Amino acid sequence: MFVVEYFHWLFFKRDLDNNEESLKRVVGSSTLYDIICEGLIHFIMFGETKLTVSGQEAANVIRYGIGFGVIVDNTLNEIKLTEPAIFESLRHLMPLNDLVEGLKNIMASCPQPQMVGYLLEYLVAIALVAKESGAKTVRDIKISQEHFIVYFNGNDDSAVYLPVAMCGPDVIYKCVATKTIYIVQIKFVKRLTKQEQVKACNTTDPKYFYCNRTDHSVLNGYEDVRSHFVGKLAELEKAHYSLKRMVVVHSADSNLESMANVEVINRETSPNFFDFIGTGTWDFLDRLRSRFM
Repeated sequence: MFVVEYFHWLFFKRDLDNNEESLKRVVGSSTLYDIICEGLIHFIMFGETKLTVSGQEAANVIRYGIGFGVIVDNTLNEIKLTEPAIFESLRHLMPLNDLVEGLKNIMASCPQPQMVGYLLEYLVAIALVAKESGAKTVRDIKISQEHFIVYFNGNDDSAVYLPVAMCGPDVIYKCVATKTIYIVQIKFVKRLTKQEQVKACNTTDPKYFYCNRTDHSVLNGYEDVRSHFVGKLAELEKAHYSLKRMVVVHSADSNLESMANVEVINRETSPNFFDFIGTGTWDFLDRLRSRFM
């Protein structure tokens, strides 16, 4: 939840120009800077965020077109922020490293490794865009909320697609600059057996998309979706895009076997994978893993 009691959007630039420090003003237990950072993370992940306000501030938020009110029992309960232009401008107040640290703070508060693994998808996506398309592009990173056909037809190097769980991979990134489709599976686990390695590898292979993980039969009801998805990837290959399959692994195992036609990303094989978004990420993941051992 993006919570704030008092929020003057229009005065941020003036304060910055005058070297004032309104962004460091404490609101509740946070500063405005922290609140904006958290809101941007939510926006990158979900395409919207929420602002809890009251009284005149709520009226102003709606009047200025910043968001739409959510009414509960005839009471204005919260403001849902969906206007991309607001966040695109706010991005430039936030150094990328601060957004990454904000995401890490959320990960550090997760009580279950599954939740860490889920958020790790976003961290990997940010690192991948930074590595392949550069710092300028990753500043505008967004998780595409579009249909996969719309995503594949687009040419936005800052957009990353997170398929539904039934598809297989965790992250798909169409990098226009390198004409490469990165298909990525992410594992944050205590151990990864040989069989689990094979399954992880298979999730990045388009021929197994929307298929049962055991017998590889097409999932009931997903026949048409799979046909269109795989067909679109084939079209991109004909347009001279290459497919690059990757498995990003963080586990207590240090001696993972190589996987055929798949690049394995872990601390040993790619110690600098996260360096494009700041240092110490592998150490951070080690500390998180030690909590769940």
